[in-house]
Amino acid sequence: MDKKCLFLFNMHSGKGSVRAKLVWMIDGLNKLGYELIVYSTQRAGDAERLVMEHASELNLVVCAGGDGTVSETIMGLQKSGRDIPLAFLPCGSTNDYAGSLRVPGSPLKLLELIEKESFRSIDVGRFNDKYFDYVAAFGVLTDIAYTTDQKLKNVIGYGAYVLEVAKRLLKIPVLSITIETDRGLKLSDGWFYGMITNSHQVGGLKKITGPDVKPDDGIFEVTLVRATRNPIEFTEVLGAIATGADSRFIERFKASRIALKSNEPIPWTIDGEPGGGHKEVIIENVQQALRIAAPEDKRRRKRILKKR
Repeated sequence: MDKKCLFLFNMHSGKGSVRAKLVWMIDGLNKLGYELIVYSTQRAGDAERLVMEHASELNLVVCAGGDGTVSETIMGLQKSGRDIPLAFLPCGSTNDYAGSLRVPGSPLKLLELIEKESFRSIDVGRFNDKYFDYVAAFGVLTDIAYTTDQKLKNVIGYGAYVLEVAKRLLKIPVLSITIETDRGLKLSDGWFYGMITNSHQVGGLKKITGPDVKPDDGIFEVTLVRATRNPIEFTEVLGAIATGADSRFIERFKASRIALKSNEPIPWTIDGEPGGGHKEVIIENVQQALRIAAPEDKRRRKRILKKR
């Protein structure tokens, strides 16, 4: 075997479904001629650290787990400075990243993509000195992914997030933030929520990021929600967020670079994990910085054919 692969997996992702898939992945990668370095991640940061430690000897990285596992893995790949392809086996509760790219949850289908070298070049987000896959967010609801009870998420999936939201509706802080983009847009207001995304879905909702999303075009989709204390207006906002509909309380636009400033540290989440509090944030799109095993984007192909 002259090819080397780092195989990372998170035993606790989702409902523990990764366990049934491990043997298939290990056997299949060996049959494809890969010598494996296998690790079960034990704590936050393990995937990033292990990728960086082994990067110089790798031809492929495979990770099995949820959005947090793949986010850490991609962080390690970007920091390593090496162009190593990634294959991701989704085993989490919502699997936003995999769902957006239509990455298969079947080991055999993923192995087929690896064998055919079917790797797509995808954008990566840079958040100050960190990297993210598909979403950086601030404000109400951004910490839901890691404060919602994991056992509840495993049982009822996205419904667990909805229950957590219901507990908080009367305690939403207003965040005063000034936002500027590379396209000349400047906004200064009180916000409940904001997200910078590169995905067809967030939190299991497929229309939340807007239309015409392309994960390789060097452009983010940005959604900002203005503060409102009127319960009727807030219900309108929630419905508009969930369906992608227009609302006078929501700003939606596209940008490749976004600078955000506030007088007080604002808590952020990056791919659903805590991102720390920041007064100033610069978010940039690093176009096609990652090669990932994924099928052809049929949605984009249909759009091209329609234009002809």
